[in-house]
Amino acid sequence: MPGLDEIVGQTALKELLRPKIQFAKAGGLTLPHLLLCGEKEHGKMIFAAAIAKELGVPFFSSSAGALESFLDVSSPLIDTKTRQIIAIAEIETIRPALLDHLILALSSFQMDIKLGTGKIHSIALPHFTFVGTTSKPWLVDERLRRWCIACQFAPYTPEEATQIVMRIARDKGIPFDSDAASDVAAQCRLKPGEAEVFLHRVASYFPVGVF
Repeated sequence: MPGLDEIVGQTALKELLRPKIQFAKAGGLTLPHLLLCGEKEHGKMIFAAAIAKELGVPFFSSSAGALESFLDVSSPLIDTKTRQIIAIAEIETIRPALLDHLILALSSFQMDIKLGTGKIHSIALPHFTFVGTTSKPWLVDERLRRWCIACQFAPYTPEEATQIVMRIARDKGIPFDSDAASDVAAQCRLKPGEAEVFLHRVASYFPVGVF
């Protein structure tokens, strides 16, 4: 899991968050909830994991599409640790019924469970940091946006995308040179996620040294 210094690009976003991270870490405080906004395949979840590493706290991630029931939402929240980061991708697609429970949890650190008798039992949750990622921030429920600091991802430059491709290739044992990495970055539209998938296929189906 990389730290912020190992993340290529996103300089403005790092400058925005680094003081908040340092303040929270120094005081043993919980980082405010965040909403990472940017195009798909830009590495928003990797960035969220880097924040957790900087804080030295546990990291849990899921996607809104994988959350189908109340249990899917309540279980990780009830099991969360103090200051932990709970990250959910494509948060704009979360089911409305589950969104209500999530908003209650991140606004008051509380989870309401309906008992068989019909009574509501409230469970106090440790203070945690919610990180939502989205490529369509205008579709994110206003009640959720109210509790989050909006963080905008910048497009990657060709040079930054080439660096990212080189790093992914190195991690996968693919001996790329900068020209090949630049070509892959361009073919993948300067999107790290697409480059990751492409290079995974290369590593899986072609012998090392093909380049």
